[in-house]
This record gives sequence, C-alpha cells and structure tokens, in this order.
Amino acid sequence: MDRIIVVDQDEANISNIQDTFGAVYEIEVSLPRINTISELVDDYNPAVILVNLGPDIGSNLDIIKSLTSTYDIPVIAMCEALNSREHSEYERRSFCDAGAWDYIETPFFRQVFFEKLVYLASISKNVDFGSRCKDMGKPLIFLLEDDDDDIVSISKCLDDDIFKVTYRKSVLKAKTYLLDEKKATPDLICIDIFIGEEDSGYKFFDWILSQNKLKDIPIVYMSSEFCGDRQAECISRGAVDFIRKPYSIGVGLNERLKFHLKIQTSRVA
Repeated sequence: MDRIIVVDQDEANISNIQDTFGAVYEIEVSLPRINTISELVDDYNPAVILVNLGPDIGSNLDIIKSLTSTYDIPVIAMCEALNSREHSEYERRSFCDAGAWDYIETPFFRQVFFEKLVYLASISKNVDFGSRCKDMGKPLIFLLEDDDDDIVSISKCLDDDIFKVTYRKSVLKAKTYLLDEKKATPDLICIDIFIGEEDSGYKFFDWILSQNKLKDIPIVYMSSEFCGDRQAECISRGAVDFIRKPYSIGVGLNERLKFHLKIQTSRVA
C-alpha cells in the first residue's frame, strides 16, 4: 500500500485526512521539521507529501522548497480558504513558487480532495517531476463562457505574459473552433458548467472526450455554485480541477492552471 506523508500539527486536519485516505494509503504524520520529514521520505518513498502551511508560513515554505529540490515527489500545500483571511500577492504565489504542485484549501471537501490526490499519486509513478520546469512556451487556454463579465474577469486574472486566451460563448461555436484544423489546439480547456441550458457544460465535456484530437486535453470546470457534491461530480467525470467564480484571486488562478499544464507536459514528454 502506498504512503502519504502529512506534515501537520492540526489534529482536526490529520483526523480528516486519515478518515479520507486511510483505507487506500498508509498515512505517516510528521512535525514540520525537515530532518524528520526527510527520514520518512527516505524510508517510505511516499506517493505524495502534504504540507500544512499553518501559522508559520515562512518556515513551512522553506520545507516545501527543500523537499521539491531534493525529491521527485509531488508536494501539495494545504492552507486556509483563500477568501477567509487577508492574503498578500506574495502569500498567494509563494507556495507555488516554493515548488508545490497544488494547494488544497482547508477545511476540504473529502471526495474532491480524494479524487485529486489519488489522481496525482497515480501519475507520480510514471511522471518525471524533474521536468516540471520545462519551457512550455505560452500555453493556449480555451474558455467556454457566455457571461461577458466573467470573460472580462478571467482575462484580467490570467497573466498574459504566461497564457494566451481565446473564448467562445456557445457550445456550437466552441465545437466549430475546436474542430477547425486551421485553429491552434488549446493546451487547456475551461468550461462553465451552466452554459446555456443547465447541463450543456457537462454535455460539452462528454463531447470533448469523444474526439480523438481533444480527449487528452486537461479540462477545468468553472461555476459560481460552490458545493462539495458539485465539485465531486466534476472531478469524477474526469475534470482535473474545479474553479469557483468570481475570479477574484488572480495569482491563485494562474498557478492552478500552470500546475495542470505542467503535469500534462510531463506526461507527454
């Protein structure tokens, strides 16, 4: 049975993680001390390392940086929900700059966290994570969104020095674009769940999976309806992430999309 190392001192978080993953993974808990963590990593070669940033963000970022520079093991940062307290631009960027492959907001929805971590743990066995810094050029993000305000908002949030963004406002126009051989194939597709009729976003996702040209492109769902069941359904359908509206955290959005693009690039390299 694979192992997960959890670097955390919050008993509630630890208990939640054990309840969520205990049937699938061996859970090793460590205090935030790099020597202790390194010993566990050397002994068990875990599938994933979870690090709670906690109140001592600086020290724990140093731990993430040390782990990611030493081991080819994905590290996930855990932190309070980003909209629950003040975060400077530096804090929001810092865990990804330190080398973390993703961040999980606590308290977390169990099924969503489970699906994401199992996905990451499974590909970590076949992915060279040392290639995560490979130059990807400027990836193309395709956005299916029919709300003008949301289109403007996400365009402002995404760094145009990192991404190129194109969009369509209907499923029909999106299909036309994606099947056009003269158009660039996107590196990642973002879908508004409620585009037009209620289930159109889901139907569009199923259509993408039926197209050989498109089926391997990472899909991110977006919605203003933020609940555990909705997230879990999106992840279980095969989406790599669920991003809630409004897009108020520009750095966080950039880093989440960069994370999925890094994984995709590593998988096909």
